[in-house]
Amino acid sequence: MRSIIVAIFLILLIQFQAQAGSFKMNPRDMLELPKLLPTTYHIANEEQTNCKGKYRSRRYNGRERTNVLTPKGTKIATVCSRFAAVLAMEGTGILSKANGGMTVNWAGNYRYKVMKKCKYGLGVKGLCLLPFHTLAADNKVHRPGDIIYIPFVKESNIELPDGSLHSGLFQVRDTGGAFQGVGSKRVDMFVHTQNDRENIFVKRKIHKPNEFKAYKLIDEAKDQAIKYLREKFPDIY
Repeated sequence: MRSIIVAIFLILLIQFQAQAGSFKMNPRDMLELPKLLPTTYHIANEEQTNCKGKYRSRRYNGRERTNVLTPKGTKIATVCSRFAAVLAMEGTGILSKANGGMTVNWAGNYRYKVMKKCKYGLGVKGLCLLPFHTLAADNKVHRPGDIIYIPFVKESNIELPDGSLHSGLFQVRDTGGAFQGVGSKRVDMFVHTQNDRENIFVKRKIHKPNEFKAYKLIDEAKDQAIKYLREKFPDIY
């Protein structure tokens, strides 16, 4: 009986470690970075966006309408103008079910591409955004594909929407105009449709002006991290 209980315990422990992305990392595969000053960014959601009210410097009455267009000028949908402004700011958005429920991604000059594989948005180099595991950064410092480990995120036991605990692993898959030339410390964590004022990271005060120790993973540690992310996001990695 005791051996059965021990066996069950070991199975549960292995499952927990796999869920939390717990694998041993050789210190020589961890290059310490300058402490990070993270912020967050999200994907705009038409159904969660109020059409009426102030956004940035403009106030909307809720009746204004804007067409979301493809790069060739074909209409994808008509949305309220306040959502269009949020969409332009965030770069990626999910349209309402009435508008097809599709994901659209910035294509320049206020035009958008309809996403197929990258259902949470498209980053740089054709990389799909991974909810809660993507970093936007200065790509001259943090290269697309780099794996960055933030121990405090893992130690905080942050529960993700799927019930798993955050592994502390992020991959650089995005950038933005605000990140050009800012250096290594500033990064943006992608929080899916959670807003920038209240999300899983902000609730734990993982946000500037607080600084956090971070490491760039290389060699075997990087390979293990990529394997973990690929298994977590098999349809979009």
